[in-house]
This record gives sequence, C-alpha cells and structure tokens, in this order.
Amino acid sequence: MSIFKNYFKIVRKHKFSILLYTIIFLTLTLFFMNSDTSKDNTNYSEVRNNIYVEDRSNSKISKALVEYIDKKENIVSGLDKENLEDELFYRSTDAIVIIPEDFENTKEIIYKSSPQSMYSFLVKQRINEFIDKVYKYNDNGYEIEDSIKYANDDLDKSVNVQKINELNHDSGDESNSRFYFNFMSYPLLSQILLVVTLVMSSYYKDTLDMRHKVSVISEKKKNLILTLGHLVFGVVFWLLYIIICIVLVKDFEFNQAFSFATLNSFVFMVTAVTLSVLIGKLFQDPESLSVVINVLVLGSSFLSGVFVPQEIMGETTLKIARIFPNYYYVVNNSLIDEGKKLSDLMPNILIMLGFSIAFLILTNVIKKPITKNKN
Repeated sequence: MSIFKNYFKIVRKHKFSILLYTIIFLTLTLFFMNSDTSKDNTNYSEVRNNIYVEDRSNSKISKALVEYIDKKENIVSGLDKENLEDELFYRSTDAIVIIPEDFENTKEIIYKSSPQSMYSFLVKQRINEFIDKVYKYNDNGYEIEDSIKYANDDLDKSVNVQKINELNHDSGDESNSRFYFNFMSYPLLSQILLVVTLVMSSYYKDTLDMRHKVSVISEKKKNLILTLGHLVFGVVFWLLYIIICIVLVKDFEFNQAFSFATLNSFVFMVTAVTLSVLIGKLFQDPESLSVVINVLVLGSSFLSGVFVPQEIMGETTLKIARIFPNYYYVVNNSLIDEGKKLSDLMPNILIMLGFSIAFLILTNVIKKPITKNKN
C-alpha cells in the first residue's frame, strides 16, 4: 500500500507540469471549435456587385450584354459621368463597364474596377464568358439572335452543391467530435507517458531500488502495484477528457457514435499505458526521457493524423504511421465519423490491443535499460 501512496505523492509533486497539457488542450480546442463556422455557414449565394454600365454601341449584342449584366449584378445609375473615377474611389460603384461604339467589331469593352472591392474581378470574368459564348455560337454559323439565346441558356445553368460531411450518418456532431477525439490523444498520451516514466524513474533510482530489493514486498508485487497505479491514472485522465467532451462539443448527443468513440479512446488509453511502461523500462534517466517523450508524442501525432487529417496526407507518410498505435486510433475515429458499425472498428481495436500485448512482452523480456538513473 505504501508503494501505491508513494505513486500519487510523485504525481502530486508534478501536478503543474501534468495539468499544463490539459490547459493547452482546452485552450486550443476552444479556439478551433469556436473558429469553425463551416457548420453554421452552409448556404451559398452568388455575389452581386454594384456596376455602372454605359452602352455606346446600342447593337443587339451590346443590349444582350447589358441584360446579362443586369441578371448577374446590380446596375446603378445617377452617377456623375464626368467624375466616374471619383465614384469608384468613394465606392458608389464596384466597377464601370463602357461598351464602345465599335464593340461589334472589336469585341472589347472598357472596364475599370474599385481596388477596394473584393469581388469586382467576377464582373470582368462573367462579361468575358458571355462574349466568348455568343461569338463561339456565331462563328459556328448561328445567327446573332440564336447565339445570344444559346449563350444565355448555357450560362443560366446552375450547379447543386452538397457538403459531403452533411450526408446522413449516425455520428452526432461529426467534425467537432472527430476533431476532439483525434486531438484528445495528444494530451492523453503525453500525460500518461510523463507520469508513468516519472514514477518508474523514481523507483529505478539506485538507492531506492536497493531498498526495495531487501524489503518484504517482492519485485513482482511491486511491479503489479505500480501497474495498477498506471492504469488508475490513465482511467482518471481518460474520464476527465470524456467529461470535457460532453461539456465542450457542440450539439453533443449520447448516441452510438459517442459510445464507439469512447470505446476506441479507452483502448488507446490502455495502449498508451503499456507503451509508457516499456519506455520507462528502456529509459530511466530523466534527461533522456524528456527527449524521447517529446519526439515520440509529437512525431507519432503528426504522422498519424492527429493534427492534420489523414485524407490530405501522403501515402508514404501514412505507411510510416502504421508503426504507431495512434494511426489505428485516428482511422477508427474517421470510420465512426462515417457512421460505420462496431464490426468495422474491431480490426483496428484488435491491432491496438496487439500493440499493448507486444509492449508488455518486450517490457518483461528486456533486462537492461538503454539509459540508467544513477541519482
């Protein structure tokens, strides 16, 4: 029992460095979730600019162009023709379109836009599209009236846009939940590695280790108590992050997807504990432990898709990431986000459990550490 008490004395001694990960996690999670407006902004509409149009050609094609501009933009009137540059400067209009008298021959317009207007470039683009369409039909033998009609028909066609992540899945608030559970693996792995290796490093100190060898508590019992302490710590912080999820994630629901994500994260937590025990056995010197933990946590997180979605990562990177349990954890979160069944998640869960067994075997097989604590 004294070993178990000492375990949490060591934890309390380093509570600020342990909780720092949680504070950073909470800060970043709140920032990214509040800056994600994609869920609320799902309606799309064409941008309409305020345009001043002057038709000096008065031809069939120029009149058709004015009508087309009127459909796509807001034509403004009543501007001072002598000072159109000033009207642009004061944003009375976003752009000026003048159709010259020789427009039928040159197919060119006079166009000026306000440098302060974000979308005025669309006006020139739309005008060029219309002119190109009309004259392509005309060059292929169609009368100008028919060319105008067919050009309008082509340009009036609309495209239906559907957001892929709004397909019906039983996955709660997909993007927020997936982001949260992916990102949660970073502080969870960091804290478990930090605490487990700190405790093991303390118990591997030469003086303390010699005292325990002559004590009434056997080596096996000591290791069993320490392992129990590791698991208790892991479960406590895992529960903490599940509670934070319930409080923070928008539109949270206790549904099947949440149950699967909870199971997936619990298995990952167990894997993180067994990995930490192995690292604690291999590296007993605090200085080398610090380097190993930082490289392992950040490296595996970046490669596995914790910070960057796996969908936009290269194949080579993802192949390398398969050596880390994080990869299979993140893959499962993606499957949950797609509304997959438990049977679809089991292969990756079994792989993570396989990692845990392998880590335990290696821990028991290894006799000599790479670095030793001599303090």
